[in-house]
Amino acid sequence: MPNYVVETWFAHYGPAAMPDKIVGKINNPFNLVLQEPDAVARFAKVGLEPRAPSPAKRLRCSRRNRKSGEMSSGGSGRRWDRILDWLLTRLSSAGK
Repeated sequence: MPNYVVETWFAHYGPAAMPDKIVGKINNPFNLVLQEPDAVARFAKVGLEPRAPSPAKRLRCSRRNRKSGEMSSGGSGRRWDRILDWLLTRLSSAGK
């Protein structure tokens, strides 16, 4: 379809209140791999553009998308919505 764009994202999450040092130990290797030329080329080959936002930015985007309805389960039922609500609440409390 011309002029049709699909955006999706993948993220990894940890327990609430995970120390920043541990978050970095887990997150930084993922970000390094996403920047490797071979990985970038493989993603591009299938039309994907990898991005590696900081954990704080990913959380802000998750919250914004959830509020705007972009992160809705649509017809897949309310169970997924409850899981997303629970996850975002736990992530929010981790930053306090």
